[in-house]
Amino acid sequence: MLRIAYLKGISVTALLCITISAITIAINFTPAHATEPHLPASEHGEQWIGLAATKESFYAYSGVTYAPFDVIQNPGFRLRVAGGYGQYYYDSTLSVDFENVGVRFLGETGALEALIGYQFRIDEWTGKLFAGVERQEHRVQPLDPGNPVNGARFGGKIVSENWLNIGEHAFASFDVNYATGFKSYGVELKTAYNVYGPLHLGAIVGAFGNDTYDGKRAGLLLRYKDDVREILLTGGVSGDYDDASNPFASITYLSPF
Repeated sequence: MLRIAYLKGISVTALLCITISAITIAINFTPAHATEPHLPASEHGEQWIGLAATKESFYAYSGVTYAPFDVIQNPGFRLRVAGGYGQYYYDSTLSVDFENVGVRFLGETGALEALIGYQFRIDEWTGKLFAGVERQEHRVQPLDPGNPVNGARFGGKIVSENWLNIGEHAFASFDVNYATGFKSYGVELKTAYNVYGPLHLGAIVGAFGNDTYDGKRAGLLLRYKDDVREILLTGGVSGDYDDASNPFASITYLSPF
């Protein structure tokens, strides 16, 4: 289990991430969403909140995408604000009195991003392209001189999100992101089939990393979607750090507003 630790310097990032999450939760659970099972296609935004975890880490995330000039379903410009906060640990060594000593390092991380983009649509394909800035922060205790991913960095970020309807009952999505701060990246492919009513069952594969590591993951997904909400569950194995069979799981809740 992760030991909860307060790491000085990241508190502002964590507070802002918690604020985004609180706003997202408040919007998601307004009475309108609870009492209107079939909302018209007139929403200008969508918000999401989620949690991902492995046996060595957890990461909570949330965000809002807003269409300023048209409804969220149509092509057009997009504004996005998102953030996340998490903790992790890893085992390595430190040199103490000219000897290498095994140490468990505890890390805390937070990220905030502000992006502007555009949504495209051609037949059954919908694509989104975003660009903007991100502040990413890592704090590791004790200090690991061999780990360059430590401290806070501002940088640019680009995001590409793609969705393809495959016939009437299946879909595939392909998402890519890259941030210059710690050279972090993520690539994810999902595909699923409508097995019953609002339920889709499928698979997920991805790769991710930064200055210090490259990881991969693969697993299954279960998606529930109706007119007012979407819930996505994933689970499988992940190649985090030195463990190529590290279990992972995530849950994401998304809804329009």
